[in-house]
Amino acid sequence: MDEFWKHFLGEQTVAFHVAGILFALMGTLVAKAHFYFKHKAQQAEKGIKIKFNTKYWLNENLLQVIITLIASFLAVRFIDVLLHWLNPKIKAGFGFEIPNTEDQIFYYLIVSGLLQFWVHIKYKK
Repeated sequence: MDEFWKHFLGEQTVAFHVAGILFALMGTLVAKAHFYFKHKAQQAEKGIKIKFNTKYWLNENLLQVIITLIASFLAVRFIDVLLHWLNPKIKAGFGFEIPNTEDQIFYYLIVSGLLQFWVHIKYKK
């Protein structure tokens, strides 16, 4: 069974990935809060008052949050492969590279936030 966890988790420990998921959750919630406050301000300009509803928020966002956490785990688990494949393409198109940092838990935060911005822009209602 230890062999399985080595393959599943890669070089990092369970504690690393649990902490990373918490960072991903924070990044996701920050992005979600940003879009909520932006929407609330836009509605206020129209004279519409919005009150936060936890049940509605969970119904509308829980699946996105779970998928973001899973995608963040996969991105960090395979970050070396992703950077090796993605950086030449980014450098050719935009002239910069994604840094390869020693503290890879940072990627959990960044990936989750970027995924939420992408989801919001792509699937905005």
